[in-house]
Amino acid sequence: MGLSVCPHAIIGLRIPRSAIYGRERAKAFNHDMPSDWTVDPKSGRQLWVERDCVKAPFTGDTYNTLLGSFEIIDLTYERAETYCYVAVVIAEGPDGCERGGAKRVPLDFKTMATQIQQLRSIATEFGLWSDSEFGLWAASRVGY
Repeated sequence: MGLSVCPHAIIGLRIPRSAIYGRERAKAFNHDMPSDWTVDPKSGRQLWVERDCVKAPFTGDTYNTLLGSFEIIDLTYERAETYCYVAVVIAEGPDGCERGGAKRVPLDFKTMATQIQQLRSIATEFGLWSDSEFGLWAASRVGY
């Protein structure tokens, strides 16, 4: 095992993870015990666990949730990061980026302008838009 760092350049909106993700109580295993019980009387096992979930009205799995037609980019490894991103453009670092290098991402400014307006409209509808949180973000996904 070793440290793995993958840099990203994101043109988009930074949003609090708490706006998209929450915690929910779920059965630890298949059982028919009342919700106010905490331990299985036969086995002594915990009946309930807390797990990450995606809040309504967002859809998708916990890694690639959608905001309208935009993908939410969650670069966290252990879900401790405060923010995630809604990308208009995203570029991952080149293969072997720990050894250096560069990668060009072609940009179509006319299309980007339209996408930014669409993102602003959708994010405003959900109460997530902030001019100060939109821009070019340099971020990294770190794994161990």
